[in-house]
Amino acid sequence: MSFNRNILGENSKEDILRLVKSNEFKEIFKRNNIENVIIFGSLTKDDFNEESDIDIAIIGENKISDTVDLNLTLELEDFLGRSIDLIDINDEEIENIIKIEALNSDMVIIKDRIYEETYNYYDNLFRENIEFWNRLDRVVLDSE
Repeated sequence: MSFNRNILGENSKEDILRLVKSNEFKEIFKRNNIENVIIFGSLTKDDFNEESDIDIAIIGENKISDTVDLNLTLELEDFLGRSIDLIDINDEEIENIIKIEALNSDMVIIKDRIYEETYNYYDNLFRENIEFWNRLDRVVLDSE
């Protein structure tokens, strides 16, 4: 969920990468009983710029409440100096393709057994439906 408060580029990519690897960042999630945190999207690629938000995926035992989502997003935006797009992998309204993108990120900040179980579930889902994903890629590429 994103509560875009138009926070633009207060911190550079290097600053943000340093912050997301810090113990303070991890503590924000631990205080909210979230033990799995993944950074994905433009911050992990070369297209991050001063207008980019930060994509963060979380995985818990259950979907977090809207109140926790709001409070967590606001705290993270203040901490990182950027707009945050927080997705809960347990949220059934989030498209599977976005969940798979997040789970394929190399920037896993915190993880426990739930991460491994979730990763394996979506990896199997992807493999079982590989032809669908390939067709989807072709449709998306043809529309660009």
